[in-house]
Amino acid sequence: MIDPIKNKLQLNYDSEWFTSRYYVYVIKIEVAKDIYYYVGQTGDRHFIAARSPFYRLWGHFNPYNLKKGTDSQLMSSLFKRKIFRKKEGESNRLTIDRALARKDAIIKAQFYPIEDFANDNTQISKDNHRKKRLYVEEIEKGVIEGLDQQIIFNDLSKKGFQKIKVSPKARVISDLILQDLESEK
Repeated sequence: MIDPIKNKLQLNYDSEWFTSRYYVYVIKIEVAKDIYYYVGQTGDRHFIAARSPFYRLWGHFNPYNLKKGTDSQLMSSLFKRKIFRKKEGESNRLTIDRALARKDAIIKAQFYPIEDFANDNTQISKDNHRKKRLYVEEIEKGVIEGLDQQIIFNDLSKKGFQKIKVSPKARVISDLILQDLESEK
């Protein structure tokens, strides 16, 4: 019998997990001796929204959402690269649970806050959101450019990605993030 007290799991919800901001985040995936990255950002192109780390990660790890949007890129890539192997008759959720429990992949996420988010439903807010989102996309692209494309899980053909120009201001921030990633090795 498992000792429920000795083996309890405790998850502490940090308020920062639920703070909507414009973040650039890097998900590091370790598989055996290989390391892969997924680089993302919060700031929606279609709505005035910038999700919190908790909801952004939920989108990535939602096993029921593997066929649409950028939310599914991380898990879809784990399946496409055969890091997660689905057994006959097994659901996506069970495959993901099994693979993570066996540590087929060790996944770590770091969120870098770039700008605060506020939505007051005015035109100024819409314009402000667009400006901040575009700046965060520049930083995201700068981080992606700084990593070897062979280790990126991102779909680099996504709409508009090639047209993004990284400004000198955004390059400074993306370089800081890359330095932080390098210091983690």
